Amino acid sequence: MPNVSLIAASLLMLIVGMAGGYEIAFIILQPQISNLQIDAEMLRSRITVLQAQLGYTNDKLNATRTKLIEAEDELANAEERIASLNTSLQALLEPTIIIFSYPSNVTAGRHIVVRWKVTGGTPGRINNTAVCWGNRAGTADLPLYGFPNVSPMFTGDSPQSFQVEITAPLTPGMFFFRAHAIVDGKDVWSDEKVIIIT
Repeated sequence: MPNVSLIAASLLMLIVGMAGGYEIAFIILQPQISNLQIDAEMLRSRITVLQAQLGYTNDKLNATRTKLIEAEDELANAEERIASLNTSLQALLEPTIIIFSYPSNVTAGRHIVVRWKVTGGTPGRINNTAVCWGNRAGTADLPLYGFPNVSPMFTGDSPQSFQVEITAPLTPGMFFFRAHAIVDGKDVWSDEKVIIIT
């Protein structure tokens, strides 16, 4: 099939050559040039719109990335707080004994009142609890810390406070003691305390 554009261009050149000038070519080509210029301007406008849309999309993408990073940071912080709360909860559930009341010194042969509290445990069954004491500091690697004396024992459910009355030794010196409990089958000891016997 013959190329119409090529034929038209050949005819145009023939006419131009015959006329001996550019006036006729200008008259023929001017509308086409104008149309192409309009098309080019429309394309420029379209490109400008697309570039603006691309810029907007990039801005949205960057904003989304920023929000994602912030969300990941918040998640990491939340997980850290959860871990901390779990640790605190575990500590609360762990059985403990605190001696919260005892005299700092007592006259020989008089009564010593010791109060302590057992907390924690799951379910927190206190199988037994008592105060162990002696005239020397306890030793961790010995049964009952090596204390030769044990008060009457109590049972109950955590949290619960207990009180015992012990007769002080007849000889002046140091009175070392700890509270002990078995909570849910687990041995628990308080810190060691000292009373001066005068």
